[in-house]
Amino acid sequence: PCWQSPPPSWYKVNVDAAVSSTEDRAGIGVLVCNSTGEVMAASICTVIFSRDIEFVEAVAVHNGLQLVMDIGLAPAIIESDSFNVVNLINNKIHSRCEVGWLISDVQEVLSSSESSFQVKFAPRSCNEVAHHLSKLALCNSMEKVWLEEVPTEIAAYVCKDKSL
Repeated sequence: PCWQSPPPSWYKVNVDAAVSSTEDRAGIGVLVCNSTGEVMAASICTVIFSRDIEFVEAVAVHNGLQLVMDIGLAPAIIESDSFNVVNLINNKIHSRCEVGWLISDVQEVLSSSESSFQVKFAPRSCNEVAHHLSKLALCNSMEKVWLEEVPTEIAAYVCKDKSL
């Protein structure tokens, strides 16, 4: 499987986290595209890695949701390659203590928003650009947001997804 565009008038938000256990940091990557595959926004940031990968994957979903809300892009489908986090958010499995409060926060934002948002699972092969953004975040110490563009290091992956 590969990246699929969202329905017309919807946005696709791909999110991912990458960890550097030697540095106790995690990189978060977010990519927002419209239904024709054009990049609307991208962001990277780093967070402390507390040895809970599901927590940083939930942070990625939270950051993606926050980004599209901040720039007013809705409705949106948020995709993560963390099966457990997606199932936690969609109430298909019960939350664990470490990640529970963050999942509850995401659920509250989803339910209180006037816009439509969905959170879905996407395998890594459908989430390549977000994965590379999260790796890029590990090389940077500051949060960065791009509007209608991506870092040059990521552009080739965006083009590859659009051509599939």
